[in-house]
Amino acid sequence: MKIYMTDIVPFGDEKIFAQMLPFITEDRKNKIMQLKKKEDRCRSLAAGLLLEYALREYGILSLIHISEPTRHLRI
Repeated sequence: MKIYMTDIVPFGDEKIFAQMLPFITEDRKNKIMQLKKKEDRCRSLAAGLLLEYALREYGILSLIHISEPTRHLRI
């Protein structure tokens, strides 16, 4: 079993937060924007990014459809 974790502090920067939004599903984006606390939005974004990362690491197709095949997510 693998455990994935990341620091959510960088996501507190609005620019970084916005740059990472394209790497999660529209569903999660909509839910994130409804959260009142900034920390909760950062946590939810990080969770979505970690899920995408783990799926790709195991060779499972992404939950999102990215038109650019060379786009990569690096955490």
